[in-house]
Amino acid sequence: MVERLLELDDGASCTLFIDSGGGRVYSALAIMTTILLKRLDATAVVIGACSSAALMVLAACRRRLAAPYSVFQFHPVRWESGENIERVEAMEWARHFQKLEIECDRLLARLLGIAEKTVREWVCSNRYLSGRELAEAGVLELIDPIAGEFQALSSSIRAG
Repeated sequence: MVERLLELDDGASCTLFIDSGGGRVYSALAIMTTILLKRLDATAVVIGACSSAALMVLAACRRRLAAPYSVFQFHPVRWESGENIERVEAMEWARHFQKLEIECDRLLARLLGIAEKTVREWVCSNRYLSGRELAEAGVLELIDPIAGEFQALSSSIRAG
């Protein structure tokens, strides 16, 4: 994804269709940072799920669209490792992830334009929200695929 975004001219328009349960937070931060640094006029269209790390990508987009039934899960940063690591390294990872979680929550709140307290409440409760709930919170706009808004949007997409 980063490679494709880097191919776009700075300030170019693009549309990202999102259906993701998340993934690596570092990858999402790289995509988000690329969108922001290149000042891309990015539109996110959530066509299914946009949860966990994928929320960082959504937050980086200037325009955010989702169907009322789209789902968004907020949860604390998770770390798993199948590696055989020493206690000192595990303690350092725990310290790092605590800081990363706080920084990501602040960043999400800032980019989404909502209170940090609200984001923390959603994260701490592993909250699932619908597209309708996020629209009511002012985070995104609702679309109605039955009325054909997806077709109208899709026909105007230009990758660069």
